[in-house]
Amino acid sequence: TSRRTKATRRLLPRQIEHLALLPTPAAQPHLAFSKGLPKGQTSHVICNAVSSSPQLLRTKSRAVPIRLVYAGRLSIEKDPLLLVAALRLLPDTFNLTMVGDGPLMAQIQSAGYDLVKAGRLQLVGYQPWAVERYRDFDMSILASHFEGCPLAALESISAGVPCVGIAIPAMVEIFGSGAPFLLAKERSAESLAKIVQTVAAMSHDAMQQDLVRIALRYQVSNFSKHWLQLVRSC
Repeated sequence: TSRRTKATRRLLPRQIEHLALLPTPAAQPHLAFSKGLPKGQTSHVICNAVSSSPQLLRTKSRAVPIRLVYAGRLSIEKDPLLLVAALRLLPDTFNLTMVGDGPLMAQIQSAGYDLVKAGRLQLVGYQPWAVERYRDFDMSILASHFEGCPLAALESISAGVPCVGIAIPAMVEIFGSGAPFLLAKERSAESLAKIVQTVAAMSHDAMQQDLVRIALRYQVSNFSKHWLQLVRSC
């Protein structure tokens, strides 16, 4: 980042009375970079929201493999290669569909060639995606190095499909207090595979209330309420 860009990022927010920021994990680096808020300025953290109401957990059929899905960009910050490595450590009854495209597609095709041939890894490229599509799967999975407020995780649980991932700050903010069982504490294929198997073995009753409670926190009504409170305070 150029010196001019850095100076702009520090000085411009200081001309604003109220500063609306993305979720806490994204807000903290900004505030640290800007060396805190100037006197008289207030900051407000407003999270992402999902428009659909929380649904009951999808009932998994025991007659088919356990179907995992990743929907997102195939890029370094999302770490999709870790998902391929974790799939290798899972029993053959697990498969993974990757929906999306990006600069790592060729590497993933090479690293997962045998898994594709065996039918355990499907690389379907970019496709239009909607919340309801998650219900075609038993679990969604993320391995991002960084997220603001991961909409993919919120959409998944709103569709009644548990989402597992790495315990980065954004995922901890969403699941840490309500459903810590969804998070791998270490960034490793072994840790992620273990969490996937743990969640796959859990009963729906053990997860349902926790996931609905989390999804309700991120409804559009709360999103709108927070923005209205901010506008009225100006």
